[in-house]
Amino acid sequence: MNWSDVGSAIVKYAPLAGAALSSPVGAAIGVGTIIANLFGVDAKPEKVLDYINLNPEKAEERLKFEMSNNVELQKLVLEGIKERNRHEEQDKAIEFQNVDSARKNSANVNASPVDNQIKIMLVLGKFIILLICIISYVVFHEDMNQSVVVTLGTIAGATGADLGSMINYYWGNSFSDKKS
Repeated sequence: MNWSDVGSAIVKYAPLAGAALSSPVGAAIGVGTIIANLFGVDAKPEKVLDYINLNPEKAEERLKFEMSNNVELQKLVLEGIKERNRHEEQDKAIEFQNVDSARKNSANVNASPVDNQIKIMLVLGKFIILLICIISYVVFHEDMNQSVVVTLGTIAGATGADLGSMINYYWGNSFSDKKS
């Protein structure tokens, strides 16, 4: 048995005292002790509840107690409500932080090693094709006819542009986006 059980029993005689006693703040401040002292019993929930059940005629005294301490009891009830709301707001803020953190973590997940290997192979492959085109031109340009030179130049230009785009995308813009 605890003070909130006593608060449930008292609420029909003294609503504010019952509400204050049922709240964590009221129990912590000692509303139960005040009520126990009013009834002349030990400050234990069982004793106060037994007294209430055995002496229903004390309802008038309970009402007098509540009316004389009305302002204080209202403050205790309001503090209990504010405390509960504060905890709910904190829980919502923590939940929001968890969702936001999970969203950021999912956006910042580094690529798997396989993805990185594929990227490196693509870039190296493009680089090798570019080198083959350049070396072929340098070594064999005198023996090549004009159409082969133009074709090699077109392949080298397209491969170089593609290589630059890949490097810029994988290790340029997307890398800086992952950091933020």
